Amino acid sequence: MNATYACLAGSPRRIELREREIDAGGDQVLVQIVACGICRYDIHLLEHEDSPAAAFGHEAVGRVIARGPLAGKLAEGDWVVGGIPSGFADYSVAREADLCRVPPELGELASLAEPLKCVTTVLRAAAPGFGDAVAVVGCGFMGLSAVAAMAGNWAGRLIATDTVPERRQLARTFGATDTLDPKACDVPQAIRELTGGRGADVAIEFAGSPEAAGLAATLLRYRGTLVLAGGCTPRENFYLRAITVHLAPPMFSSDQQDDYRRAINAMAGGHLPLKTLATHRFRLSEIQHAFETARSSGPAYLKGIVLNDLT
Repeated sequence: MNATYACLAGSPRRIELREREIDAGGDQVLVQIVACGICRYDIHLLEHEDSPAAAFGHEAVGRVIARGPLAGKLAEGDWVVGGIPSGFADYSVAREADLCRVPPELGELASLAEPLKCVTTVLRAAAPGFGDAVAVVGCGFMGLSAVAAMAGNWAGRLIATDTVPERRQLARTFGATDTLDPKACDVPQAIRELTGGRGADVAIEFAGSPEAAGLAATLLRYRGTLVLAGGCTPRENFYLRAITVHLAPPMFSSDQQDDYRRAINAMAGGHLPLKTLATHRFRLSEIQHAFETARSSGPAYLKGIVLNDLT
């Protein structure tokens, strides 16, 4: 089959649409892509990858349209997410064992399953307990998803911090008990006041900067738990605080398929505000504009989804 796919063109910040022949062999399936989300890692590749013709996009959802001779778990017509290696395309090939079924009713919003699986991994690393005060540093797509997932699950405080007013308002809407602006207040002092001088039991950093990681550490009580989900290495020395630090990238998960299961169940059950989190939609033919919009990341932008031109 002739497939159109987006690739990094070997020069900074340029994407090209190209064509290639693909087919499902062995234990593979052929997937017609419905949509693929834009990840911060994709933006990093766009800005730094210098390999020409590199296909990318890993937050895809699609329909199985053909199977290799060794594939037997999935049926034609199944909607799937997971290990689709080049999701910015109209068709792609993936190993059947790397894919998970999703309810077709989720439609294009099922492309959020991969990042929400990552949020699931982060929250399982954080493991907040009943009565804990939890601080979330950074309220982009991932941080807000975590707020929505944690809201109402225990009798403690859920405190969200971000410099963007619109995102703090969304955090309130999604269930945060308190929101703080790091530019307008002393956040560590404010959290001590909110927790009776104790500090947060758990702090989760989603902002992706050493400064944010350092801030998150200062919000904790002694022997608290810090989870770094933003892909940074903190500059602070946390030795004297005796805190537990988890680095929680996707590889932290001991069972990726189970984290997908949990995330998909939450999505299908209506427990996450998918329509609000997916703020921008683009066609595959508009992918350069899609990435420029994602890079600018204005206050109204949380998550962009690239739709197959054929669907």
